[in-house]
Amino acid sequence: MFNMWLSKLILWYSAFLEKTEHNNSNTKNLSEIYKNLKTLDTGYNSNKITISCSFPKCFRDITRDELIDKIKKNYGMLNCSFIFYAFHLAKLMKHCEKNDVSITENNLYLFHSEALALLVNASFVSYMEDQMNQIWLIFGYAKYLSVMALESKYKFQVKKAHEFVEYIFNILALYSCPKGNKYSENNNPSAFKVNFNNNMNRSELTTAAVMDKLFIMKKIKSFSNFVSMYNHDSYNSDVLDYNSIKMIESKPVMEAILDTFAEIPDWETQWEVLKVKSESIKRMDDGLSNWLIGIGHFYTKFKSIFNVILYRILYSYMLNIVKLVIFIKDSNYTFDIYNDKMRYILLKTIKYFHFHEDKFLKDILLFLEEEINNHWIATVGDFLKTLKKRIIDITNEYYNCNYSFRMCSIDYIRKATATLKNLIKEQSIQYPYQMSENSSSFELSFLTIRLLLEYTKAKFPDINFQIISSFTDFSLKYLKEFS
Repeated sequence: MFNMWLSKLILWYSAFLEKTEHNNSNTKNLSEIYKNLKTLDTGYNSNKITISCSFPKCFRDITRDELIDKIKKNYGMLNCSFIFYAFHLAKLMKHCEKNDVSITENNLYLFHSEALALLVNASFVSYMEDQMNQIWLIFGYAKYLSVMALESKYKFQVKKAHEFVEYIFNILALYSCPKGNKYSENNNPSAFKVNFNNNMNRSELTTAAVMDKLFIMKKIKSFSNFVSMYNHDSYNSDVLDYNSIKMIESKPVMEAILDTFAEIPDWETQWEVLKVKSESIKRMDDGLSNWLIGIGHFYTKFKSIFNVILYRILYSYMLNIVKLVIFIKDSNYTFDIYNDKMRYILLKTIKYFHFHEDKFLKDILLFLEEEINNHWIATVGDFLKTLKKRIIDITNEYYNCNYSFRMCSIDYIRKATATLKNLIKEQSIQYPYQMSENSSSFELSFLTIRLLLEYTKAKFPDINFQIISSFTDFSLKYLKEFS
């Protein structure tokens, strides 16, 4: 008895030491991040503090949560520096054009690659998740100028873009950032070469403007280099580039998504509508704000297809569970293994399509954890009603069609499985799972979701749904407040 108790104590103590070592290591990493973060220029004097000592001496008396709080605050100050930079850039562009200094001849308008690097790296920093709206606006502004500033016929739209960006960042600078930043336009003397209150001749203004732009790009690069020290992942974040969704023009690809997977009626008509919507990425002549909001509407419609597909499969799956439970009355027969499998696949799907904000899917995940009994069968009806309503609401709102629910008969299963097998063969999709036309309705559900993931990754390799969600939040929620 004593030996058993002693063994448990040793196991507990080993686990405690392992957890403590993990937390110490984690805190050590955080302290290193904080130390290097403090070297970045935010424009605030408090950031000049240097840390010369190493862990654990510097952070002996500070908890992990306190350290995280300090890191968050520092990222907040860093984000304020981006706000002041963007405000100065927009004001600078407008000032130069007013004084006959060409922003194209002097490459002042050209900072798209730096803005994209800023966006990519900021999206990897979890502490900046609430501050992505400002980053998106900087990137959208840079992308817009990289096209529109090149043609003199769009001079009016470019002028309005400068004014719009200046207006938003001026509000953010006044109400979202602490006072005393040396890059604030209210600071006297200004940290920038161009002081808008002083008169400069054309040559002086050109030189000063170029120096200011290069200075700001250098600061942005410093941030990108800092994040790259701790993150080595990469992906395409340029959702404003039509090439990222050019496969939408492919009829076989969209037939697979809209017809085979989503089973949307009159899919060819819906495909034509979607193609027209996708053109919003190319149409910039209606102004910066309308361009960004239009792209947000397109991506919302595009992503809604995958909502319909997932809801449809879950509806069919749950309905078949109910039917089989009623048909097989053997109390020893368990269906829980199906739910475990569905839950595993559903978790992967939610992560890939970034459906994290869908509370209903979270409820389904919890529901799938429960034991299948009489109470489960009685409750599943509520989920089926909600799934059906959501499918109908989405297809009505985005596709203006009456969705028809197909019965999952043996004949339907055989046809659907044969269609999926042909899809894999004809479009050369890497699919490691066995698919038989004698599959059960449950197997068809699992196979369809898995194939959807593989198919979407193969046909839209430059699409990142996390970035899409971040952008639609910016364009359809945040930006609309200023439009």
